[in-house]
Amino acid sequence: MIPDHLHHLLQHAEWVSNFDERTLQRAADYTRRRRVVAIQFAPGNKANHCTLEGDIRGSARLPYHCRINVQAHDTWLTLDTYCSCPVGADCKHAAAILLMTANLPPSAWPGSAAT
Repeated sequence: MIPDHLHHLLQHAEWVSNFDERTLQRAADYTRRRRVVAIQFAPGNKANHCTLEGDIRGSARLPYHCRINVQAHDTWLTLDTYCSCPVGADCKHAAAILLMTANLPPSAWPGSAAT
């Protein structure tokens, strides 16, 4: 999968059901306040897989680090998330990375070398 394809999928495929409404609201706030400081994209070993990694400024002194493994299906995405925050998975930090990835073209992802 290439960054532009992931960007398109996140805009059109179903993935938000991985997160509750409160988590999505807090993620949107993190996105608005530009707390996502880096996003890196890595293609997967199959055409419909990829990995996103990112750093997010949270309440801790150091940024939290998230990794999101993405598998694309016809109209939905499977997400496997990990975060260094106390929640650990499916948290507002992972959702913030996904929201930013969906709403900005790959060339505008913070800290990204995606093309």
